[in-house]
Amino acid sequence: MGTSVAGYKSSFKSIVSFRTAYLKAVAKSWSDEQFKIGLLEENNNILEWEAFIDLLPNKKPLPWTAKVFVFIPEPLENGFPLNTRWMPGPTAGWFGINDEFVINLPPAPEDPAEYASAIAAYNQMFPTLMGTTDDSDSEGLSEDFVNFSCALLQGISLCWATKGNGGGSSTPDFAEQLELHGLDALTSLVGFVNPWGFNIKFKQAPEEAMWDKENQRWCGLYNEVKLNYPAPPKSVDGFTDDAIKAIALAQYNSDGMQYPFTCP
Repeated sequence: MGTSVAGYKSSFKSIVSFRTAYLKAVAKSWSDEQFKIGLLEENNNILEWEAFIDLLPNKKPLPWTAKVFVFIPEPLENGFPLNTRWMPGPTAGWFGINDEFVINLPPAPEDPAEYASAIAAYNQMFPTLMGTTDDSDSEGLSEDFVNFSCALLQGISLCWATKGNGGGSSTPDFAEQLELHGLDALTSLVGFVNPWGFNIKFKQAPEEAMWDKENQRWCGLYNEVKLNYPAPPKSVDGFTDDAIKAIALAQYNSDGMQYPFTCP
């Protein structure tokens, strides 16, 4: 089943805009090799890619801080494919590894007295996994997003409180636990269970991420979205290739397990 991401009122419009543009991008990549090369180019944040922005309604960039990358995963050593692919027949559908959200853990402010302010500012900047550059885009959060935000804030605050603690400590460095064990560590802390059809991982934020004490805001901080590229469907007897592409793309949009933010 698809991922439910019915976020908040104004963000819902942003998510629908993204889904629409991404579906157009997938369709175009199936017939335009140069576009496909650009879409899959390493380190190409498609939210800043002009060719993708042109597919958005009114060609207006989305108010998100996230970076979104599209990739094709390497097969396993035994050759078993992990890429998202459409399989026709009685069990027709999309198969492949889940998409992935990477949470960049914010570094602790130098002054512990700033921890509370920094946590509050983080909560404002990341009402959802995508982050926001527009304060007006943060109304009416869905219960799932509220629950995850609460759990994540507790996790981040514990990361700062246990910073530098060794593995033998009764309270080991929680940032290391998140990087090693992912959501299992967060679940053990607050009992959070991932309600979405994508994987969530954690890593240290890039070096440019920092807490701006003077302006009470975070700089250089963002999350990452890694989308498993859906391969063009193979030919099926009795159907033209164009017809099969339309059928596969429609299913990808409605309930493809790898489709980002599907079933809003």
